[in-house]
Amino acid sequence: MNIQIPNELLSPLPVPFQLLEYKTRLKEFGDWSRENFGLMTVRRLVNARSDFVDFILLNVWQLSDLHIEEDISLLAVGGYGRGELHPESDIDLLLLSKKAIKPAVQEKISLFLTTLWDLKFDVGHAVRTIKEAIDIGKDDITIATNLMERRLICGNNHNFEELEVELNKSKFLSSQDFYIKKRDEQEERHARYHSTSYNLEPNLKANPSCLRDLQTISWVAKKHYNTQSVAELVGHDYLLQDEYQEMQECQDYLWQMRFALHIVAKRSENRLLFDYQPQVAELMGFGDDGKPSVERMMKRFFRVARRVTELNSMLLQRFNSSILGVTRDVIVLDDDFAIHGRSLLVRHEDVFFYRANIFKMFIHIAENPQVEKLHSATIRLFRRVRRRLMGICKT
Repeated sequence: MNIQIPNELLSPLPVPFQLLEYKTRLKEFGDWSRENFGLMTVRRLVNARSDFVDFILLNVWQLSDLHIEEDISLLAVGGYGRGELHPESDIDLLLLSKKAIKPAVQEKISLFLTTLWDLKFDVGHAVRTIKEAIDIGKDDITIATNLMERRLICGNNHNFEELEVELNKSKFLSSQDFYIKKRDEQEERHARYHSTSYNLEPNLKANPSCLRDLQTISWVAKKHYNTQSVAELVGHDYLLQDEYQEMQECQDYLWQMRFALHIVAKRSENRLLFDYQPQVAELMGFGDDGKPSVERMMKRFFRVARRVTELNSMLLQRFNSSILGVTRDVIVLDDDFAIHGRSLLVRHEDVFFYRANIFKMFIHIAENPQVEKLHSATIRLFRRVRRRLMGICKT
């Protein structure tokens, strides 16, 4: 356990199994979690729920006599695999074996899953051999992404280690293939939301510029560099330290909104519907004065969304060149700017030392209709100078 969950919530559960006692314990944890929203960081709270669910699953695993089976492993995958669970989020599980599971073990697995359903867990699960997990992951980008974020909860450690080896082989899914599929997946998702984050009832998970866009950055980077932590990407020179910090800040705000939304909706709801917004705004500390509170919350949300858009665009562009090796013709406009493909590219690091060049950048965009976006190098440099100018304005 990484989080200081109250000891009484982690005290031994009764044997034989008593459904009411488990439900009571889950309710007590939910009450503790809601009471501490706003008193501790949302990151600690989502990690705490993951740890507490681990505790419950370990107990149910033993009650189902699966702990005596030598060829079965219980893995958390997806968000749960990252150790991140919001109050009403589902839990994604992979029950992994080396060989086909015998009927007697299948019965125990059925008991394990039935007990979790009786406890009102929203469980997404798969029962697979290592070979099946690899084969299906090759053909399904959603499953491949889930497998990237894997964590052994209990059971046979050798199965988990063998899966690790197979997943890290390039023949499973190259970083190039993975990037292309995730990029296409993001474009399709954005199209469903009309490619805008300015939705008055945003889906905090799937909307453009929301949590999925942040996760896509980390998925692509972690696959390419074979890491399990976004923080490690700073060492690979993919992220600057301040960009990593900004990703964390944006995630924390969106997590706060989602956590509060789950509390208000009392279910796994990601759409910030009008009916929920006043209560969510109050829980987040924006006040209880109705519409003004909501306006303050949404103003902050749209600022965060803009930052996520910039990060997503800049960092995925970098992968477009570093992973795919895409090269474009460069058309020089002047000493400071050039056109690279459909992007406006800065030609040196001191471009924005002269503030007039900020206006010149927009003039080039207006005069050159083939320019559809800023190059990742331009975005990174412009973001740096914008922070500097904002600092000057505050002093």
